[in-house]
Amino acid sequence: MAASHEYRLTAVDDRLEVWQRGAPDLAGAARFVAAIETALADCGARKLVFDNRETTATEAAVREHIIAWVRAISERCVVAVVLRSEMLAVRLNMEALAHRARTRAFGDQAEALAWLAKHSPG
Repeated sequence: MAASHEYRLTAVDDRLEVWQRGAPDLAGAARFVAAIETALADCGARKLVFDNRETTATEAAVREHIIAWVRAISERCVVAVVLRSEMLAVRLNMEALAHRARTRAFGDQAEALAWLAKHSPG
């Protein structure tokens, strides 16, 4: 069965907002990442906010692909991730800190946007 994944990319001020629902398969994840890279190049944003509150679990290979890309992109962008639970946010924050990624996770969109507004890409 093919994975169901929808997303929307919206440039807002100095950031790119990425909303997504469901979970991509590996080919879909590659297309998703490419679409984000294109949108970043087009709008010039170096701040990203992901709204992942409607995502579902992915296969390990897909998760690893996306995590590796987020770690790499955090070298040139600041990344905020909104998740459906504080526990998921704590887990992602621990991983981000361990890898020195400029990524933070939140259970609330307003908190994510406030954090993003205070941080500039290096």
